[in-house]
Amino acid sequence: LPICGENKGLACEFGTAAGSNLIIEFKKAEETTASGIVMPMEVVNKQGNASMTAMVLSIGQAAWADQPCDSADVGDIVVLARYTGVKLDGVPDNRDVRFATDLQVLAIK
Repeated sequence: LPICGENKGLACEFGTAAGSNLIIEFKKAEETTASGIVMPMEVVNKQGNASMTAMVLSIGQAAWADQPCDSADVGDIVVLARYTGVKLDGVPDNRDVRFATDLQVLAIK
């Protein structure tokens, strides 16, 4: 069996997640294609409507306590609903950093 959750309780630049919470950073939708073509905002917004991906920055000690081997680790990419979590204010560079719970994670990439 794999060893899971080895990074639980570690702090990130925004603090340490408590309980079953996670600190995540949503990725922004790409505004240009790989070849440099700028996409219309309608297309960019459509890409992010249903679900979004986020990087796990910190994991609380109780996250996935009932499912220890199906858990994400710090640095993993997870899929969540678009408006999941509580957004942190005052984050530099307009980064979308939020608190979410382990139950709000839809999938782990």
